Amino acid sequence: MLYILYGENTFELDKFIDSLMKEKSITEKIVYDYEECDINECINEASYNDLFGNLKLVILNNSTFLTSKSSLESERFNNYITSPNPNTYLVFTVNSYKLDERKKLVKELKSKSIVKEFKSIDKTNIDTAIKDYFNNIDYKINMDAVSEIKSRLLTNTSVLYSELSKLEMYKYNSKEITLETIKQEVVETTDRHKQEALCKV
Repeated sequence: MLYILYGENTFELDKFIDSLMKEKSITEKIVYDYEECDINECINEASYNDLFGNLKLVILNNSTFLTSKSSLESERFNNYITSPNPNTYLVFTVNSYKLDERKKLVKELKSKSIVKEFKSIDKTNIDTAIKDYFNNIDYKINMDAVSEIKSRLLTNTSVLYSELSKLEMYKYNSKEITLETIKQEVVETTDRHKQEALCKV
């Protein structure tokens, strides 16, 4: 099975990989970096079967050959994607908002893969990102709380998931996020900048 995971939201991308491992009962994960390894190393690993016949996950991070940044010419790679090992989940990840659809290799790989995009968080999708985070872990959150998180963190979405994780732990017992919870626990972006400035003094 082949997967292409791309986008700038690395938190959601990593979470998807964790979910995939749980869903398929995969316990073995081998990670390669395209910028640091020979592609044949990754393909060889994907080709090998586990000694006990278990499924395994092989990840090739920084698969920039899927974008305009680099290219890939490998007969071994082409042969593998034509007939992949059914006992291996081979996942190509790249931190890019788009793939280079002009490339023949990208078109061919996409036609044989499950492709998922993980968009970065901005004002157009932050509401959905917050609701999905808590819905996926069976927490309750109302729209007032969502709006308050958005107003406090919209200008600094890089800390969004760390704040959501903090709220998750804080409300582990009740599993309910309210407006009052946000006011107590989430520091506004402007206040955060003031705190960071004070720490540097």
